[in-house]
Amino acid sequence: MDFRRFYGVALLFISTGVTTVYASDSPLPINSPVEELTQRLDGSQWRYASVSRESLMGDKNHPDAFYQQTFTDKPIAFKGHEMMFGTACRLSWNSYVQTPIKYYHSNSTVELYTSLFASVGLKLPEKLTILETTSPVGECPVAGVELLDFGSKLAFLYEDKIVTYTRDENKQAAKPDIRKCELGPRDMEYVYENGAMTRCFYPNMSMNDAYEAHRKARSDSGNLLPTLTPGKNLTIEKLGDTERVEYQWQGDNVLHITQSFPGGTTEFLLESATAGTTVTETEFPD
Repeated sequence: MDFRRFYGVALLFISTGVTTVYASDSPLPINSPVEELTQRLDGSQWRYASVSRESLMGDKNHPDAFYQQTFTDKPIAFKGHEMMFGTACRLSWNSYVQTPIKYYHSNSTVELYTSLFASVGLKLPEKLTILETTSPVGECPVAGVELLDFGSKLAFLYEDKIVTYTRDENKQAAKPDIRKCELGPRDMEYVYENGAMTRCFYPNMSMNDAYEAHRKARSDSGNLLPTLTPGKNLTIEKLGDTERVEYQWQGDNVLHITQSFPGGTTEFLLESATAGTTVTETEFPD
């Protein structure tokens, strides 16, 4: 580790719940602690809490109010393997594990950081779970940070002091769009004969959740009912821009929806399974 990291910005997260994390250059098994860490952080949001009394170089530097003013409006949020720092900075991250002595290179440096973390009520664990960040996008004052995991607390070195964040249990970061979509052929001859098809898969979503997500993503969402009534076949006249919309259930896990317009029809086939729900949309011009 380059000692310049002591004077740069380093974001640290330390987890009491993850006891073993595989190094970033080692193959990861399915359901590994790293994946568990990703799932635990996904959707979480963190807010500024405090700054250490001590500094790395022993200088007073800025008053506490400086750090409060700098970080209060910059929450940290996780979405999969991306981290948002405030609203203008996005970073990718991956994790590995390291002992404090290997990470900091000497006992004296470990003692120094032990004292720094103790001043904000944090204790260095026997192993540090380090989240390396890459690919900064936007205005990133913390570009190039490395993250470690302390549970409900985070901390980072900034201006030679440890700044801490705490998990905001009342807020969850917005989930990323996890649907996976593919388009069918779009040449006119094919479309007139077979329709223009778009198929989207919503992993780990029930039919109701996938329907609501698919409807919300459309600019013409008013042409579909806001919610489903499972098992009940419906015909609605003049819904939004449509002449008629029909909901036809084929068992509990298959739903066929037909929208009739003056210029053609659009069909939706929703198929729910254990892994998630597939929504196949096909537009037929007159």
